[in-house]
Amino acid sequence: VIGKKIFNFIVIKFYSGISEEEYLNVFKISQKKKRKIILATNIAESSITIPGISLVIDSGLSKQKITNWKNGIDLFRIYPISKSEAQQRAGRAGRERTGKCYRMYTFKDFCSLRSYPKPEIQRIDLTSIILMLYSFKQKYFLGLDFITIPPTWSIYRSFEKLFILGIITHKLKITYLGKLCSIFPLEISMSITIIEALKKKNRTLLNLILAAISVLSTNMTIFAKWNNFLSNNYNKLKYLGDQFCYAMVFYQYQLKKKNETAK
Repeated sequence: VIGKKIFNFIVIKFYSGISEEEYLNVFKISQKKKRKIILATNIAESSITIPGISLVIDSGLSKQKITNWKNGIDLFRIYPISKSEAQQRAGRAGRERTGKCYRMYTFKDFCSLRSYPKPEIQRIDLTSIILMLYSFKQKYFLGLDFITIPPTWSIYRSFEKLFILGIITHKLKITYLGKLCSIFPLEISMSITIIEALKKKNRTLLNLILAAISVLSTNMTIFAKWNNFLSNNYNKLKYLGDQFCYAMVFYQYQLKKKNETAK
């Protein structure tokens, strides 16, 4: 009897890259009277009420997106959460009934946490934001009344990157390429890749690039039902590079989906 009680549960993953079906399963009430265990990222810590949650186990950590100022590359790193985030996580339990939150860190560790999380504008690359402001003819970026002032190094690095890519001139004026890039709701590097492909007037090349960028910009959630298919094909094509691999997998995914529809 004890063994049956211990193993009478289901485990569900909850993060930003799950499919719509998996997302809906998180909020479904189990009909088989099984305990539901949800392994979630910090996506579940606020503004979401999951029915039936009575216990929360808080690791005290979260994965955050930051920009390495030395090379301008975006990275994901694990950092301690803030006190406000800890309170938000505790609030997920007991929304509908009495609940408890178990924190996997000491009270001393809790007291050492910062009160609020570091604002995103102080952690991310600002090039896309600056380009958007330039496209709105807002040239005085440094003169804006920010609620939280971004780091000086981040601003300088962003302007340097925009100049190197040919988005702005040395007089901080937006170029024709910059105006074209502002049209695309993508990262600047992806927008430039599409524009350069259009210049080549090669339909096959353009289709491959569009397929690769489509996958990169959607976090590959469209392939959620084809996990085995994805892993098998990725192992065969990964030596060609991620972009080419994504393009090939996308085309094979379309072919497989077309064949399944025909059946």
